[in-house]
Amino acid sequence: MAIESRPFSTRARTLDHLGREQIADVPTAISELWKNAYDAYATEVKLSVFEGNKLVASLFDDGHGMTKDDIVEKWLVIGTDTKLSDDKDGSPPYFGLNYRPKQGQKGIGRLSSAHLGPLLLLISKSEDSSNFVALMIDWRIFENPFLFLSDVVTPITEAPSLSEVFEELPSLIKALQANVTPQVGKNASDHESARAARILEAWKLFDSATMDGLYGPAPETKPSLHVVQTAAEAEFKDAQIEDWPVASGSKDHGTALIVYDANQELQALFSKDDEDDDKNRFIQTLSGFVDPYIDTEDGTDQNAEDVDLTYSVETSSSGHRKIILSSDIGLTRDVTDEMEHVLEGTIDTEGNFLGTIKVFGKWLNEGKPIEIPAPSDFSAPTGQKTKLGPFSIYLATFEQVKSNSTHTDDDFAFFGRFNRFSGLRIYRNGLRVMPYGRTDNDFFEIESRRSTSAGRHYWNDRRMFGRIAIQRQRNPNLRDKAGREGFIVNSASRALKKLVIHLLTKSAYDYFGSNSPIRKEELPEIQRKNAEKKAADAKKKLAAHQRRTFRSNLRRVNNELPDKVQAARANFDKVILQSADEIPAAQELLEESRQLLTESRVPGRPKELRNLEHEYAEYQHTVGELRNLVEEFAAKLENWMETLEPQAPEDIIEQQLRRHQGSLHSRVSKWSRRIKDLQGEEISRVQDLVRERNKILNELAQPIITRLKAEQIGLNEASKSLNNIWQTIEHENQDIFENYILALESLKESIDLQTIAVMGEQENAELRVELDRLNALAQLGIAIEILGHELQTYENMIGRGLSALPTELREAKNVGKLIEAGYTGLTQQLRFLTPLQLSGERSSRKITGTEISEYLEDFFGKIFDKAGIEFDTTEKFLNFSVRGQPARLLPVFINLVNNSQYWLSHAIETEKKITIDVVDDEVVVADNGPGVNDLDVEKLFSLFFTKKISGGRGIGLYLCKANLAAGFHEISYVTNEDRKVLSGANFSIKFKNAEFET
Repeated sequence: MAIESRPFSTRARTLDHLGREQIADVPTAISELWKNAYDAYATEVKLSVFEGNKLVASLFDDGHGMTKDDIVEKWLVIGTDTKLSDDKDGSPPYFGLNYRPKQGQKGIGRLSSAHLGPLLLLISKSEDSSNFVALMIDWRIFENPFLFLSDVVTPITEAPSLSEVFEELPSLIKALQANVTPQVGKNASDHESARAARILEAWKLFDSATMDGLYGPAPETKPSLHVVQTAAEAEFKDAQIEDWPVASGSKDHGTALIVYDANQELQALFSKDDEDDDKNRFIQTLSGFVDPYIDTEDGTDQNAEDVDLTYSVETSSSGHRKIILSSDIGLTRDVTDEMEHVLEGTIDTEGNFLGTIKVFGKWLNEGKPIEIPAPSDFSAPTGQKTKLGPFSIYLATFEQVKSNSTHTDDDFAFFGRFNRFSGLRIYRNGLRVMPYGRTDNDFFEIESRRSTSAGRHYWNDRRMFGRIAIQRQRNPNLRDKAGREGFIVNSASRALKKLVIHLLTKSAYDYFGSNSPIRKEELPEIQRKNAEKKAADAKKKLAAHQRRTFRSNLRRVNNELPDKVQAARANFDKVILQSADEIPAAQELLEESRQLLTESRVPGRPKELRNLEHEYAEYQHTVGELRNLVEEFAAKLENWMETLEPQAPEDIIEQQLRRHQGSLHSRVSKWSRRIKDLQGEEISRVQDLVRERNKILNELAQPIITRLKAEQIGLNEASKSLNNIWQTIEHENQDIFENYILALESLKESIDLQTIAVMGEQENAELRVELDRLNALAQLGIAIEILGHELQTYENMIGRGLSALPTELREAKNVGKLIEAGYTGLTQQLRFLTPLQLSGERSSRKITGTEISEYLEDFFGKIFDKAGIEFDTTEKFLNFSVRGQPARLLPVFINLVNNSQYWLSHAIETEKKITIDVVDDEVVVADNGPGVNDLDVEKLFSLFFTKKISGGRGIGLYLCKANLAAGFHEISYVTNEDRKVLSGANFSIKFKNAEFET
């Protein structure tokens, strides 16, 4: 029996399966094309979308470009591409850039352009060639299952300029249409004739099957006609590539892809609705295409890579351009590093995590590495094709509820703007791996775990910002699936998933979640401080509103009242009563003036007028003038009424009563209308709030119901998750509505909330001023107390000299020396009072370690000599500097050094030392005395706490902390032996914005 050998025959539709059908969506397709540009050593990639009769999408890069031979031998050869070799010799860097490991693996990334739209015009320019090369493809040709791949040809042209490329477009279009309607000449070969017959028959069959609904709903136009018409009507213009660096002349190499009749997904980019799902999905996918979490200053993370590539997406409509996203817009490491919770480190080949963790704004273990071991049941794969290499992880987040957060209101709101950039992404050699980190991908089961207990598992995919960084060289077994829907499922990807899930779970339990000891310890204090701040902010807001209202009313009255006072004066001057019948008219005039006086009141005067003092003085003068006029006229009217003796005084009183009643009614009606207006606005606001709060549970519950229906979670998980959401909303509603009801009840009881708030704020302001004064006096007292001992010494010196005068006149010269020395010392000590005074002008200036050292040497020099204390300041400290008020900072060092000399003076050590040094950018004042008992450390900075046997009042360290806090500096007692400078007491000062010169 004869054996035949036959090759595979490939249908054209194979290309459609490999390209368009493999790509999930438009942003994924763009990502693949950008990665191709990266492999071509591009430093800039861009997508421009043009709105018109048909959408046009243009993708540009400044990579090395392609020659005609590259197009024919590589770009048009599927599965065999420039990525065969991944070593430096096989793929040399271009343009002086660092070597780039290839991002592509299967040689089909270029087919992603099929997902952007049917008709593609590709133009490329290599620096190795003076010519441009162009080709045209309609990807719908490859949807025809009756065509053989070998029967489809791609028209290519070459030209020395872009203008000549565009001149060749009609020829390219005609050649493209020949794949549907081939024209066979009389001299055609048998092969050409057979090919034409196959093509015509293939389109006949495809058209018939399509119109019969075999491939879905029948279209209005036959597929073959659609292809031909699209090519004929296509509009390719210079404007569509004017931003291409090659077209602008800034580069002589690169590639441009122009897609006509682009995918309608791109139409969403023109939407003005910020909540448009397609637009948000697009931005979420492509923002952060290059790893934004690189620590460019550190540079120690070997798994991360700082990529030299900028990217952008822009829309153009009627000549108006708009940037949708770019590498310059979005989340950066500078932002996420400021979040209150951060986890960063590396997981090694054994699955152990080593890194740093920040919880509620504090770095644990003093910022030193923390280890989280691999799960006990983890067995690291070791095979050449199964093992998982080391990888890095970086995560940052902040509390979901402001009352639990250590962030300010502004920072909390600022971080909330970046929600569209959330998610745990994966980056390979600095470029994003799809689809990890998108809201529709829960590879690490973050949301699934949250559905069982949101508090305990803590991490929230929509509120966590971070990435896993891998290197192809260290993790070759983490390979993409053909459709870029994630890693191929193998031992390496399973190990990656298990280790990350373990790290997220373990870190949530130990550090971040509701079961964490740190959260249980820190949260009550944070909530208390936030509640206090919220109340204080509300008071300030109300006080500020009161001040604005007062200022507005004051200026209005000052503008209107002078003219009214002059009018009242003129009216009063005209009145001379000659009969009792004229009394009511005079009374009415007086009442109008008194009403004017009442209406001229400006309530809510703040305690401190500041820049309103002049205007308020003007107001008081005018009101005083009016009051005097009213009182003078009232006195005249009383005299007239007594003199004229009206016959029916009760009638006059009745008329006066009616006038008063009318006046009061008018004023009350005016206030009533204003109250009703405000109540109406408030009722509307509350109704909107009620509707919003009533809908929120249903909105948040829908994803749970969807997951339950899809059998992704069970009934118990769904029930627990729903209960957690309900409890959160219930607590929020309680805070909102009960506080509102409490305010209304206070109003009902005629409690003046505004006056209480304003008075409270004024009292706080007075207390703050009083505290500053007390602090200044206390500092002066401390300074005098410290100087007291030395002043007594100098007084004794002078006294000894003076007492010696009567009997030792022969040694008058030596007596004079004693008196001179004592007087000089006394004067020098008094000089130290000057910088310690806080009254008067409080100017800040640069204070250096050298200045502080010299100051302390002069101040304590004789004390040190007498007590045998060695005082030393290191070179690091001498080079330290900080801006501040000498009156605040110098007393800090005086107090600390004075404490050290006191305890050293009472110590038994033969060698007594005081040293000021710099450790980890913090100034440390240390001695080798007895130190502080562990039980006393917590009370060290409390007012009136002292352990001194005599002479101690317990205010020195308290004022040290207060003075430093005024400049946002911090002081602490060092308990960590590794950070101590000497064996005794060590106080560490963390100065804000200090400089440490080397």
